[in-house]
Amino acid sequence: MDDFVLLGESKEFLQMCKAEIENACAQKLQLKLNAKTQIGMVKNGIDFLGYNHKLTVSGKIVRSIRASARERQKRYLKTIAYYYMAGVIDDDYLTSRQAAFLAHSKGTKDRKFINNKLNSLKKAKRVIKNDGDN
Repeated sequence: MDDFVLLGESKEFLQMCKAEIENACAQKLQLKLNAKTQIGMVKNGIDFLGYNHKLTVSGKIVRSIRASARERQKRYLKTIAYYYMAGVIDDDYLTSRQAAFLAHSKGTKDRKFINNKLNSLKKAKRVIKNDGDN
């Protein structure tokens, strides 16, 4: 594990912590922090591991999938839909992809959208299949 977030009350405290972490990494592990290391305000949101974490007025942290990741997922869902309706992808594969998407979107508002989209695909295919049997 090489990614982490450190939260603190003041910028000065966090700068001191960053310096200590840099020293420990350099001296004990022969590692250095990359240029992406940053100190910012939580209220502006923290972009971390594909999610954006924001602090609400009530003190709750709200997590949403990063906008670029959300767009990528929408394109991937379109591709899955195309291949599923064409019969290239079976129900088992669709179910496994649905589980993966739901695990990734756990705790976000995107979870419901993804679940509904994949469930509607299954229903649509059943309708087409049943219409073809008549």
